[in-house]
Amino acid sequence: MVKWIVSITLFLVGIIMYAQGDDTFDASSVSGVLNSEQQAVVPLAINLLDFAILDVELDPGARVDIGGIPSFLEAGMAISSAFGTNGLVDESLYLNFSARGNGQQYVVRAYTNMPIPDEVQITVMPIPEITGNGEVGTAVSDPVVLGTFGSEEVIISGIGSGYTGNGYTGYKLRYEVVASGGVSLDPSFEIIYEIIVQ
Repeated sequence: MVKWIVSITLFLVGIIMYAQGDDTFDASSVSGVLNSEQQAVVPLAINLLDFAILDVELDPGARVDIGGIPSFLEAGMAISSAFGTNGLVDESLYLNFSARGNGQQYVVRAYTNMPIPDEVQITVMPIPEITGNGEVGTAVSDPVVLGTFGSEEVIISGIGSGYTGNGYTGYKLRYEVVASGGVSLDPSFEIIYEIIVQ
C-alpha cells in the first residue's frame, strides 16, 4: 500500500514539473522536488490615456432665442424697461463633460467666433447641478463677460478625473445679454466651449 501511494505521488510531481517547464528532476529526492519553488513572471503595463470631452445639451423644446418681444410691451414704453434692468436671460443650456487626468487638470473656456458689437454685452455663468462624480472642477463665482474676439475666458477650472452626468445636468449655463443700442447679433454668431489642459 505504501509503494502505491509513493508511486502516485511521484507521478503527480512529475506532471507538475513537466507542465512548469523543467527538463529533469531527481525522482529519488521527493522532498527536494516538493520543496522547490516555481515562479512565472508576467510583465504587465497599464497605460491609461488622458482624455477630456464635452458637449452642450439643450432643454427639450427650448430655443436659445434671446430678444423676442415680450407680450406685455405696449406702444410708448421704453424698450429697455420692457426687458428689465438686468438684460435678457437664458438658462436652457447645460454643459456636460467627462475627463481622465492621470494627475493633470483641465479647464473649460468660452469664446466667440466673431467680434461682439460694442452695443452688446454678453455674460455667461456656469451654475453647478452635478449628478456625476469625481473632480468636476470649480465654476467662476461671478458672471464672465465674453470679451474681445479671440479672447478665451476660463469659466471652470480644476477639473481632474470625473464626469458631470449626461443630459440636462452638469453645469447650467446662464446667459445674460444687454443690447443697449438695439443691435442684433449676426445669424452665424456662436459661443464656443472647449476643455483643455490647465
